[in-house]
Amino acid sequence: MKNMKTKVIALVLVIPLLLIFTTGSVVQATELLVDVPVTSVTILGERNRRIDIAEEGTLKIETEVLPANATNAKVTYSAEAVEGQQKAEVIISDDGTVKPLTAGTVNIVAYADGKSDSITVTFYSSLPMGVYQYLTEVNLAVGGSTQIRSGVDYAISPDDASVTNAVWESENTDIASVSNGRITAHSAGNTAVNVTFDGIKTDGNGNVSPQTFSMRFDVTVTVDMPETGVSINGASEGTFPLNTSDKNNPQTFSFLYDSEKLSLEDINLHYDSEKFSLVEITAQTQTLSQQNYSVATLKAAFSDSMAYGESDEIVLEKDGERLATFTMVYALLTTAEMIPQSTDLVVSKNNNTFVEFTVLTNAEEMYGYDFQTGQRAQRYNVTYSSSDAQILRVQSQDNRCIATPLAEGTVTVYATVTDRSNGKVLAKTEIQFTVHNPYTQLLFELNPTNYGLQREYVLGRYNIDVSEGNNVLTPLSGENALTLAVKAYTVKGETTPDFSKVKFESSNEKIATVNNLGQISLGSQSGYVTITVTNIEYGSTASAQVTIHCRANGVNVYDYDQLMAVTQGKQYETVLQNNIMLAPKIAQNTADGNFPFLAYANSCVKTTDATADDKYYENKGGKSTIKYAVEFSANVYGNGYFIDADNLTQKLFSRSGNRVFTGPTDLVSWGNNTEKIAVKSQDNTVFLVKTDNVAICNVELKGCSDASLVAQNENGTSYTDLGKLDYCGTVLEVASDNVTVSYSRLNNGRTVLRIFGKASASLADVQSNPQSFKAEVTVNNCLLGYAREFILKMGTNQINRVSPSNYTDFGITYLNKISGTISQEVYDEASPFFTKANGENYLPKDAANATDDYFNNNYVLTDVTLEDCAFRNAGLFSVGLESMFGGLCLHRYDYSDNYAFCSKLNWGGIAGASYPAALHLKGDVRFYDWKQVDSVNSDTLLEGSDTEVAQLIGLNLDFSELIGNYDAQLQQSEKLMQDYNGQKYVNGAIAFYGGGKNYSYVDTSEVSGEFHSLANYTVPVTYFIAQGNARLIYYTAGQEDFRFMLYNSASSFNVQKQFNDFASGQALNWLYRTV
Repeated sequence: MKNMKTKVIALVLVIPLLLIFTTGSVVQATELLVDVPVTSVTILGERNRRIDIAEEGTLKIETEVLPANATNAKVTYSAEAVEGQQKAEVIISDDGTVKPLTAGTVNIVAYADGKSDSITVTFYSSLPMGVYQYLTEVNLAVGGSTQIRSGVDYAISPDDASVTNAVWESENTDIASVSNGRITAHSAGNTAVNVTFDGIKTDGNGNVSPQTFSMRFDVTVTVDMPETGVSINGASEGTFPLNTSDKNNPQTFSFLYDSEKLSLEDINLHYDSEKFSLVEITAQTQTLSQQNYSVATLKAAFSDSMAYGESDEIVLEKDGERLATFTMVYALLTTAEMIPQSTDLVVSKNNNTFVEFTVLTNAEEMYGYDFQTGQRAQRYNVTYSSSDAQILRVQSQDNRCIATPLAEGTVTVYATVTDRSNGKVLAKTEIQFTVHNPYTQLLFELNPTNYGLQREYVLGRYNIDVSEGNNVLTPLSGENALTLAVKAYTVKGETTPDFSKVKFESSNEKIATVNNLGQISLGSQSGYVTITVTNIEYGSTASAQVTIHCRANGVNVYDYDQLMAVTQGKQYETVLQNNIMLAPKIAQNTADGNFPFLAYANSCVKTTDATADDKYYENKGGKSTIKYAVEFSANVYGNGYFIDADNLTQKLFSRSGNRVFTGPTDLVSWGNNTEKIAVKSQDNTVFLVKTDNVAICNVELKGCSDASLVAQNENGTSYTDLGKLDYCGTVLEVASDNVTVSYSRLNNGRTVLRIFGKASASLADVQSNPQSFKAEVTVNNCLLGYAREFILKMGTNQINRVSPSNYTDFGITYLNKISGTISQEVYDEASPFFTKANGENYLPKDAANATDDYFNNNYVLTDVTLEDCAFRNAGLFSVGLESMFGGLCLHRYDYSDNYAFCSKLNWGGIAGASYPAALHLKGDVRFYDWKQVDSVNSDTLLEGSDTEVAQLIGLNLDFSELIGNYDAQLQQSEKLMQDYNGQKYVNGAIAFYGGGKNYSYVDTSEVSGEFHSLANYTVPVTYFIAQGNARLIYYTAGQEDFRFMLYNSASSFNVQKQFNDFASGQALNWLYRTV
């Protein structure tokens, strides 16, 4: 027993008189200082940014954290995906410098102490960062050509990068040449065309440097040879213009012959000598490597008798058999047509990209190909002009048109074909182009990442108008539809979106429809809907998506009056669209005016019957009541906004000296208002849930504002003073079944979250149908903290009691007359056992109870699951599992004739054993609740003064004796305490308390992640009182042990970890939903 005592001394220092404090006594205002929380994080500057990696490279994030005196103001950053966008890979340094590794779009999120903000950043590059080659092999016939096309034959990344300085080279220009990506075949064989261009690259640290990209195209050139053995451009005949009658200046035409079948001497010429002044064939020295094809030249000139437009044939024969035919036309050029790849063009980003096309005329065929010069034997020029050079700039280059799209619009390009020898206009043609400026990126301004821990945006189907007091609901449809703002970007930068260029779509029109203006109307079905906007203009497939959680029964709430109208109606779900302060007129008026503060405050709260056991008031012939400010009878979707009761719990007192919450109800009390001893029960609550099947999602519920709790210590350092929470009541009381609290922040209350289930009922009703009193509550991904006592207090309102036997059955008249030991049977009557189906007793601390179906089905009435939650800064413990007192003075015995607690002071029949509660810890649950041992002063724990009555009933605390015992056993108690920076710390995770039999249990079978094991401690109640008065605590509280589950000095979740986690800014980031 002595060793047990040495292990719990430090615990006693933190929780002196736990049985009184934790059941709700009103304490005196004494400082209890903890850290000052961050209230907001704001990334300064534009909410949507575009960074050119090639030019700017990096982005520096500037972040503001408020308040300026926040304890844990360290900012950390992360990069997270944007729905519907390719994610950029980035590196973010501690100072907010963002360096991209790849192009794409990200949400840059800044975190500090559980709060966050984000902006959307697109990293793009005007220079290529990569290239992917679709085409690697090019096959051409001699004389043919092809254009290597970006986006078809190869692609550069990112999509909006442009190549501005490409260098094209052929490895063998005799076989094929290249100009600006156009490959022209000259002779049969194999070669390669290479292109290099400048770009950039990033290393693993995000540093940008130049990089040269290259592509290789393997080119194979072949020749088509007819069976006759003579090829005129791959055929046995061809038509060509002949524009000279000067035999001294003939035109030449090349052709091929199969030197294995023919010799040049075998070929005879047949033609009309009256029409030609010269026709002859000469051999060329060139021989094609493929199949030993040889090149020959036909020279010809018309006679003077020929006129423009006339034609005649020159036939090549062998032994009277036709080999090939040249049809010569005197300057015949009657048709011309421009053949671009497309008549739809896209604006150039920096006026440095172009498209290329040519004019196709019948002269292209007629002039043929000069194998000797390697050029098409053109005898004409083509010039180009644009109808609007501001839209499309054109220039001629080797009879090709080089066009640069400059601006959106429609433009006509004119081409004129002239005879190169005499300038005569041979043909004209024109074609109309449409230059598009499509959206290269689209973004919705709505960014769900900025909406609380859940990171999702919820929209109600209705708005509410309370201006006339009629509470008129208006559906979000038609002219009242919500317009989704869209950011639109072209290659020129951000622009005002033109909705004729985009298309909006809804993934589920039963949930919501969207029109072509981006206005969404909600339907009759709740659920998630994805709205997509897509560029439909030529040249881009850019799109954006945003997913919205639509509530068909939800009402969008923007202010206090709307909140009260919706919640008091109890029919519709609450969807917050703004932060809300309760009772706003208190803040709007000053103390020196005539505003009726208290009357207004009372009008802002309601009164309801307490749900806690009411036996004391029943004994006095009355009922206990509590006050509450807001009742949630339907689901609440907070969108990360807060509802704050500061006006009721803090400003009311500071401006008028009045309080609307005056403390909890009494479990028992003795004395009068000037000198009163009271053990407290259920407190007033800001927010109340007493309707089944309610979900509270992504909201911050505050008993008061953080700023109202800030104080300074003697060194001028700012702290949060938990002592200022005495009259804030409970933040959220759950008194119903199937309730879920998710992705929410609950803070700043005497108790933050109280879960005791259904209202107290008769034992007979509970025993006959225990299932009807079940209350299952799930709390997941929540941050709970800043409580004067417990953060989470849980138990049940149902009490197992045994009707008292006759007063003297055990030979007891007055307890103060007892000299020996009272029978255990007496205490078991005051706090009875729960029994098994076979009549045997369940034991309160038996681990087997947790897996016993009969026990769970018939006795466990409050079932709470905590999953992936964090607790911080409890004045006492993070979690308390309470049981009813089992003291004899609360059962049926008087202490003495002067202190007849049962027979005269209405304490009789109160004692019992509470029906148990079960707490299931799942996933990652953290208790950031290491506190300094000397931060608790025991004289704050009693309501009233240190009177003789306090001593007699066992409420006195000999604190000096406890400290002395601790000092004497310091070495042995190190396992519970930890030293940090010269201070002693002890953890306050979970406590089982009450004095009566406590059958509640904690299940840790499904913990994971960063969960750290809790050490178990069992402490007899006598350690909370001077040893000489041990029997007195049995008379008031009972004799059952207290139990604790704590991190201890051996835990990896130690004081150092708590400080390190907050100092690094990583303590609470994991609570955010991963998108």
